[in-house]
Amino acid sequence: ARTRGTVTLNALNTYTGSTDVHAGTLVLGDPGGAVPSSGSIMSDYVEIGPEGTLRIDNGSSTLNPNRIPDFADIILTGGTLDFRGSSAADSTEVVGMIALSRGHSTVQSTAGAGQGAGFKAELIGEHLARNHGATGNFSGVNLGTAANSIRFQVAPLTVGSGGGILPYATVNQNDFATYDAALGVKPFANYAPSIAAAGPGDTVKLAAGENLPANKAINALLLTASANNT
Repeated sequence: ARTRGTVTLNALNTYTGSTDVHAGTLVLGDPGGAVPSSGSIMSDYVEIGPEGTLRIDNGSSTLNPNRIPDFADIILTGGTLDFRGSSAADSTEVVGMIALSRGHSTVQSTAGAGQGAGFKAELIGEHLARNHGATGNFSGVNLGTAANSIRFQVAPLTVGSGGGILPYATVNQNDFATYDAALGVKPFANYAPSIAAAGPGDTVKLAAGENLPANKAINALLLTASANNT
């Protein structure tokens, strides 16, 4: 798909060739929007370019749990993969590798709004890959909970203490990302309160200024939005 607008596919598609979303939005929508599972390069990958969004949308009452082949890789080159859960049932989509290939990309998941607590959304990739220099933001309300999760069959490696972080990724652009075997990508919470109190494996989150009297080695540093932090 090559457009700066929005293209919505609402039925099973049999086109051949690759799926490249370099600009605009390609929506796999209700009631049966999906891409081919065989007979095309689509069976191998989807590439989402720096101004492109691929939206897997189960937002209405008709749920399609297999809009993308389970073995199809998602290659992100600065674009957005947007998974939206159903308002009528729990939603799960399985894909192949999710790769942060270059630039800054976004992977987001939205749980369906329904009666009571709503219906869960679950995006599952085979594993998370990342090229040197590429970064990512994982986003979604309550991401990293039973209600809304982005998980991988092969857990990505984290670095540092307290569960560790994915040093190239954030959650909702507010926290470093970490990974939980059961709940998937979630915000890192085990920050050290200051650089002075941190050890070499600790990740520090500063909300106020701090003077450093000597050299200090830590795992990572997060500066919150504050006039005191530069």
